[in-house]
Amino acid sequence: MKRLFKPLAVSAGILVCGLFFYWAKCQMRVSIFPYLSWERWIPALNALQAHEPVVSPHEGETILHVTFDEGFFKKPKLDVWVAKENSVEFDRVKAGLGGTWCLRVRSASQEAWSVEQHPLVEVRPGEVFVYDGFARTTGPILPSMNVILYDKDQKPLHWWFAGEDVQSRPWKHLHREFSVPEGVRYLRFRISGIRTGECYFDDLTFTRKK
Repeated sequence: MKRLFKPLAVSAGILVCGLFFYWAKCQMRVSIFPYLSWERWIPALNALQAHEPVVSPHEGETILHVTFDEGFFKKPKLDVWVAKENSVEFDRVKAGLGGTWCLRVRSASQEAWSVEQHPLVEVRPGEVFVYDGFARTTGPILPSMNVILYDKDQKPLHWWFAGEDVQSRPWKHLHREFSVPEGVRYLRFRISGIRTGECYFDDLTFTRKK
């Protein structure tokens, strides 16, 4: 019995350690093998995946409104992501509408970057949302406002939905209304871009219309 117990205990210890490291990887959103999905073969592992908090806005509720006058990335929460580390700078400058503060993005890379609204927004097909804001550019940089769509497991379905690009030295007003497609459970608003140059954003609003 003792001979049987020892290998079983070792196997159980290895399994527990493996599950712990897998759970830790999920919480940190690290993908060791990007093209290998263990969850596809072992669905139970989905329970260990990191899931973001969500908000469920009511009709007419403004989810995000940022003028950048009160500080850089305070409330509501905005997260920065860049494809190439140390290639993009984000700061707050007094060059916005009417001489107010705005967000400036300076990119020295052709790679993508984004500033994303958090937490995720829980939605139902057919609900109507609208985003609104102002942007301007210097150089070949190509910024946009757009929305990421997710399924019920918070896996991305569409990375650039209802997008509006801008390349304009004067301020350009961006406004887009859209309905949530079938199969979508969550979404988030973001501003993003590619190519080198500078762009500026001001007075961003994201609202559930109906």
